[in-house]
Amino acid sequence: MEELPPAAEKLYLNPAELVLAESPAVVTTVLGSCVAVTFYYRHLAYGTICHAVLPRGKEEGPGKYVDQSIAYMLDFFRRKKIRPHELVAKVFGGADMFAQLNTDKVSRTIGSQNIQAALESLKTAGIEPAVIEVGGQLGRKLIFHTASGEIFMKRIHKEHLRTAELQLAENRKRAGFTPCHPKKRS
Repeated sequence: MEELPPAAEKLYLNPAELVLAESPAVVTTVLGSCVAVTFYYRHLAYGTICHAVLPRGKEEGPGKYVDQSIAYMLDFFRRKKIRPHELVAKVFGGADMFAQLNTDKVSRTIGSQNIQAALESLKTAGIEPAVIEVGGQLGRKLIFHTASGEIFMKRIHKEHLRTAELQLAENRKRAGFTPCHPKKRS
């Protein structure tokens, strides 16, 4: 693991938010059925991450929907003359956190719909993800180092997910984490 520059900004990514980082940042988030997609461009050490809640939709600001968030992050790189095939993409989350009454409909859970939307959006853009860590019954805590593209992940049981979110909220206050909003961090 590369050592982070001392000036790396610490950020906590809430649901329906994203980060576009042109300078070093450490972004922490907790996922259940939501999906996080990261992009990393190693030549300039740019990194982006979204914490999307729902598969598809239109909203004034990006972050809530998987398809819209991916398009927004790719547009960030296009404006910088960086082509999609130059990016390293990783996909996380989409857990089936809620019990199903009808097991025949497993493919229709929010988690699986989020996964499908992410993978379809990436395929449309011509991007093959380097990492796909999705589905299952467990949530995930991610720590994304935007300057190196490294991601550290810990699986979290459903009953501990809310506790993990509360602990992160408390820790970010003590450690000086900045809440994220869908805007550029540079």
